[in-house]
Amino acid sequence: VELAEALAEQEYVVHGKLETLPTALSASEKLRLRHRQWPPVNSGKHRQQGDKGLKDVMDEEMGFLD
Repeated sequence: VELAEALAEQEYVVHGKLETLPTALSASEKLRLRHRQWPPVNSGKHRQQGDKGLKDVMDEEMGFLD
């Protein structure tokens, strides 16, 4: 429980109880959308411009060119 609470505090997971399930589901959807953003909002200066997604960034870093 302590680990779950710590991870939830750092916004890596959603932690809750059965009584607060609707709230937890809503929070998990917001967290999912936030995790899909690239670059992450907590990455400091956004390194990528435009509509590049994680796949495009990984392909570029690995040297996979179209």
